[in-house]
Amino acid sequence: MATPLVARWPGKIKAGSLTSEVGHIIDFLPTFLEIAGASYPEQHNGKKIIPLEGISLLPVLKGGTRKGHEVLCWYWGGSHAARQGNWKLVWEKTEKRWALYDLEKDRTETTDLSAKHPEKVAALKSAYEEWRQRTGAPAPRGPKKKATRK
Repeated sequence: MATPLVARWPGKIKAGSLTSEVGHIIDFLPTFLEIAGASYPEQHNGKKIIPLEGISLLPVLKGGTRKGHEVLCWYWGGSHAARQGNWKLVWEKTEKRWALYDLEKDRTETTDLSAKHPEKVAALKSAYEEWRQRTGAPAPRGPKKKATRK
């Protein structure tokens, strides 16, 4: 989760500007809705839909800051993660376990700190589980159990 975003909007985004604000793909829709002056519906075809989780990036695009996500959670292709500030908890599908990283000190996620900070692991796991239940994302899957013969 360290992908840069390049944006061009003449007259709105200052050329050559740079920010370290954290954003996520889920922030695009609220940004575009705010730019368009539109609102997000509560229903579609008579069915209640999941509320927006993103936060508009418009203040950032205009050179300012915004109150970001308290905890940002996501699931993609078997990998699960939760980020709070500089802390990132990751369930990597090949490792099949949670790992904790301090992104300020370890941007490339090479040093797992989960054993040193079990309280942070527990808090982020709890936040992830609450998000997962709310959004319907799948649960992390552990190693497959070997079949036994009788």
